[in-house]
Amino acid sequence: MRRIWTAALGVVTGVSALAMLGGTAHAATNQPIAQTGGAEITLIGIPLNVSVELNTDTGDITAVNVTDGSGAAAAMTATKVTPTKVRFASNTDGSTQVSVSARNNKLSFGVRTADLAKLVGTNTWAADVFGTGAKTKVAYTIGDSGGAPTFAWGAIDKPADVTATDIGTWDGGRHGDDDDDDATAGGRLELTRDGFRKVLSVVVSVDKGDEGSGHASLHITLTGRNVQRKSLAELAGDKVWTGLLCDGKTKATIKYNVATDGTVTSTGTTPGGATVENGKNGITVRFATGDKVSIRVMTSDTANAALAIKVSGKRCTNPAVVAPPKVNVSTATTVAKSDRTGGDHKGGSGGGSGRGDGNHGD
Repeated sequence: MRRIWTAALGVVTGVSALAMLGGTAHAATNQPIAQTGGAEITLIGIPLNVSVELNTDTGDITAVNVTDGSGAAAAMTATKVTPTKVRFASNTDGSTQVSVSARNNKLSFGVRTADLAKLVGTNTWAADVFGTGAKTKVAYTIGDSGGAPTFAWGAIDKPADVTATDIGTWDGGRHGDDDDDDATAGGRLELTRDGFRKVLSVVVSVDKGDEGSGHASLHITLTGRNVQRKSLAELAGDKVWTGLLCDGKTKATIKYNVATDGTVTSTGTTPGGATVENGKNGITVRFATGDKVSIRVMTSDTANAALAIKVSGKRCTNPAVVAPPKVNVSTATTVAKSDRTGGDHKGGSGGGSGRGDGNHGD
């Protein structure tokens, strides 16, 4: 279980006991996701806006706001509020459900509705993808072709130093052999900057169900790993890794050098008591709390190298307790349920041709 927290270079109404319980801390996301500080989606058909804020040190969810087309709090109730996942359901019959998840290498939004019509239109996703202070806003259009979803990327408003590349879209792929079977559509967008890569995946699916029990769902996921790909000469030099240990208050640093032949050498760590293990392609630093950081350089040739940082570790000593995030609507353990939703939603995480959640090849 990962425990270390990697550092990155609203009003609550009707709070119940559900939201007041903190949890034992463990890092919610890795550094590439934490550095975004969160993200926002807008759906014009419901209408709905969902914004999530992340702690840029820990990657934990600190706030989630759901608003309607006028900017007022949406008519929804928060049914789960934790530092890694927040879930909402509509107050009327629960037929619209929303979830936000921040964990490991992913920041995800899930939306489930009674029918595809509420997802149709040109919607948007936006985030400070690389933590530079400049947001990237991505538009995409969902359509309806005889009950099957269609998908197309729209305008992309991004900083000049970010490159956006369409790495695959598909429309209306069905899981069965006829028009009554489930269907899915979506796309994957590669975002790169300074040798780092993240992937935005958007998947919309329609579940026909039996006797009117079907639904439509949307899943939007940003994934990323702490890997920088450049030439070996560009990666060489003195560097510093900074993190927050699992007690939630102790800052840790690892100073290291990458040589022109790819050798990684530790030049100092804080706090004291850390051990450094030298490996074939890099170093592993173990802190007294149980936190562990591996720094590796991988090369196929001098023009193609990758500097990868992986955070892991055993159970932490004296872990911090994380407060639950703030939400702008009331919270409750139960809400009205629709006969059409069939319970907790999965956010449409499936995708045609194995391209569903954007986690392939990141």
